[in-house]
Amino acid sequence: MITPDNVGFIITKLVERLINKKKFSMLDFNFGIGNLAFTIVNNLDKEVNLIGIDNHSLMSEIAIHKANLMQEDITLFHQDALEYLPKDIDLVVSDLATYDYINDNYKSELYDKGVRYFPYLAIEHYLNLQSDAKYIYIIDNNFFSQKGSEDLRKILNEKATMKAFITLPTDMFQSAELGKALLVLENKPSENKNVEIFMLPSTKNKEAFLNTMAEILQSL
Repeated sequence: MITPDNVGFIITKLVERLINKKKFSMLDFNFGIGNLAFTIVNNLDKEVNLIGIDNHSLMSEIAIHKANLMQEDITLFHQDALEYLPKDIDLVVSDLATYDYINDNYKSELYDKGVRYFPYLAIEHYLNLQSDAKYIYIIDNNFFSQKGSEDLRKILNEKATMKAFITLPTDMFQSAELGKALLVLENKPSENKNVEIFMLPSTKNKEAFLNTMAEILQSL
């Protein structure tokens, strides 16, 4: 329900590398109470136009109160994340909820092929942003083993470049089965289809962790 701060700190380092602007717009379409987004914004030396989307009324209300307490400006939409596509977004960061999305009125290439896995549909939807955008998604380790994965890969090859796939340290989670990874994308296709894959070691091994982070940042 709440993205841990330590994951937010790792993503903040990626954002620093990916975004060169001093002022930019960031979207989290699975906003929740905003822990991920607020962690990033509060640890960046940049001015962030923060935009959130969440369809859970209580979560949205808590997020607004939290923003007010922190004196953070935010535009928060209380609605279905797949029914809206904002403009002028530089960065999309989201901890993707995993469930089957059912909406008889929804249309997309993947949905029309029978794909109902929300993370796939969300990635497909937000690749349609008209701006040159970067994406950092928190995903399950078994992300690419869901129904429709080959169809998603085809879309990614046509519309995006996979910059990196980063597995998070296993000791962050109660079990390996609950492990998460980071998927870094941009909505520009590239001739180079090689994907950099990294495995972050435990933060208990500080030197190895920092060395791997340095390699990741250098690759982006």
